[in-house]
Amino acid sequence: MTKTSMTEPALHRADAQAYAREAETLIHARGNYAHVHVRPSGNHLVVELEHGERREPVARLTYLGERRFGLSFHRHIGRWEPIPFSGPLETATSELVQMLGPYLEPLDFPLDISGTGH
Repeated sequence: MTKTSMTEPALHRADAQAYAREAETLIHARGNYAHVHVRPSGNHLVVELEHGERREPVARLTYLGERRFGLSFHRHIGRWEPIPFSGPLETATSELVQMLGPYLEPLDFPLDISGTGH
């Protein structure tokens, strides 16, 4: 058995893709978030911001079984910080936008320019 199968229910690929599309649609419906994308990754749905040709992770929804998801925030050091929440996908995306809305806003500056001339 893999670690994932012992700790989390398996999310089948077709279900993961369908959940990712649904999550993206739900997020887009909650504001100016056309630049936000959701992709499946194992038992997770990774919420990413599009910046030109790059995508940066902001949050992830973890499948907990029985159509329920947990929520985590992507820290600048590359780690995932769990948020105390679990619920259905519609509620999870609502909580994500409510709690992390400022992190989902489009950037009005390029990511690769530091302003220092270096």
